[in-house]
Amino acid sequence: RNNSQKLAARKQKQSTDAQRSKNVDLLFKWGPLVGTVFLAVVLGTQLLTQIPSSVTHYKVLSVNDPSELSSVFFGGEPCLILCSESKGSTNNGALHPAFLGAAT
Repeated sequence: RNNSQKLAARKQKQSTDAQRSKNVDLLFKWGPLVGTVFLAVVLGTQLLTQIPSSVTHYKVLSVNDPSELSSVFFGGEPCLILCSESKGSTNNGALHPAFLGAAT
């Protein structure tokens, strides 16, 4: 009976060792992929949350609206002003990314 208990304990240990070996193999096989996907999701989410805030903080002023110009020049809020003769001279109304970055 003592030998049968030792044999059963040895088989149980071998089974446990085999399962651990499978778990380690899975970790080495899928770990880098899971880590890479996780980082891509985190970085992508961070990038996407920053894009809308950089686009919405500017507006087009007209020289024909003196009260709005007055509030920009004398209102006390810091601002960046890009002067242009027409919308066509600003690449069809699209601002350069350097100005969009400064608007945040």
